[in-house]
Amino acid sequence: MKNSTDTVLLLNTLDKILSNSECLDAYLTRGDIYFGHGNMEKAKSDYKHVLLLDSTNTYAFYKAGIVYQFENRDDTAIYFFKKALLSKNYKNGIIDYYAAPKGLDTKASK
Repeated sequence: MKNSTDTVLLLNTLDKILSNSECLDAYLTRGDIYFGHGNMEKAKSDYKHVLLLDSTNTYAFYKAGIVYQFENRDDTAIYFFKKALLSKNYKNGIIDYYAAPKGLDTKASK
């Protein structure tokens, strides 16, 4: 991985956050950084960890699918892409709206 000072600082900060927390956004951000730098194993690990914490996270399904696609594991990529699409299904359509988790939608909790 190419190590710029800012990237290393950001990864260290995310590691500190994640040592005491299960913050989904921190895992997704770290996964995206690893993915951007070509470290597919660490990116995949972070996306899968998010799915352990939130089994309906569309973004994590989608990004895991992209990682597997880059690894030429098309069957597994298709599985994750389908899961991402299914997480958006409602009746016969696809929906795209955000419903804030209860108790986490206040200004203080952000």
